[in-house]
Amino acid sequence: MEYTKEKVRELLMDMAEPDYAKFSGSLLGREAVMLGVRLPKIRELAKKIAKAEGREYLEGVLSDTDAVNNSGEADRKDKKNQVGGGSPGERTGGNAADGILYMEELMLYGMVIGCMKEKLDVLFPYIRRYVARIDNWSLCDSFCAGLKQTKKQPELMWDFLQPYLRSDKEFDLRFGVVMLMDFYVMPEYIDRLLEIFDGIRHEGYYVKMAVAWALSVCLVKEWEKSFAYMGSPENHLDEFTYAKTVQKCRESFRLTKGQKESLTELKEKRMK
Repeated sequence: MEYTKEKVRELLMDMAEPDYAKFSGSLLGREAVMLGVRLPKIRELAKKIAKAEGREYLEGVLSDTDAVNNSGEADRKDKKNQVGGGSPGERTGGNAADGILYMEELMLYGMVIGCMKEKLDVLFPYIRRYVARIDNWSLCDSFCAGLKQTKKQPELMWDFLQPYLRSDKEFDLRFGVVMLMDFYVMPEYIDRLLEIFDGIRHEGYYVKMAVAWALSVCLVKEWEKSFAYMGSPENHLDEFTYAKTVQKCRESFRLTKGQKESLTELKEKRMK
C-alpha cells in the first residue's frame, strides 16, 4: 500500500469517533480540529507506515520549507490555522503547504518517527519539522514518549535538545523538558537536570507544568539529590512551579507518606 497524505487521511477517518473527538478536545483546553482517533490506533498505523515506507512518508508529508524559517525555528507569524503552529487558544486546522487538516495527521507523523529503526542523525531533520509544529501538550508528550531511539544514543540526543531548552517558544521548551524527564532521570544526569530545570525562566503555563512534572519524577527516582535541591536556598523556582511540584508528588503513589510530608514542610517554610 502506498501511504500518501490522502490515503492516510482516509484510513484515519475510517477510525474516527466523533464523541471521542469532543472528549479529547476538551482535555486540550482549546478548539482543535480532530477526527477522534484513539492513540493505540494511531500508533498501530504508524508502525505499519514505518515498516513499509517510513522515509518516503516522512519526506512527503512535511518539508523544512513548509513551516520552518532559515534559522531552524518555527515561523509562527502567520499560522493561525496551521496544525502545530499556533499557541493555546487558537484553532488547530489545515494548511495548504503542509496538506494537513487534522491533529491526528500530525500526531501520526510524530509516531512514525518514533517507530523508525534509524539512528538519530537520520531522524533529526524530521524531529525538527515535527517540533516546529507542536502547539499543544498532547502532540508534545505523546511524541517524546515515542522517541525510544534516545536510549541508544543518549548523548547525541542530549546535545540536540540543548537549543530547545534555551528557546523562548513555549512548546519548543516543553519538548526539551519532557524529553529530559522521559529519558534522563538517572544518577549520571540528575545534577545536570536539576541545574537546567532551575534555570528555566518562562511564563508559559505548559512550560511551568512540564518542569513541575519533571521535578516530581526526579523526586521519585533520585530522591536524595532532588529533595536537597527542593530545600536549598539556591532553588530559584517560581512559587507556582514549586507548589505544583509538591502537589504532583503528593498525588504520586511512588513516594512514601513520610516523603510527602517532608516536601509539604519544605513548601510551608518557603511560603512563610
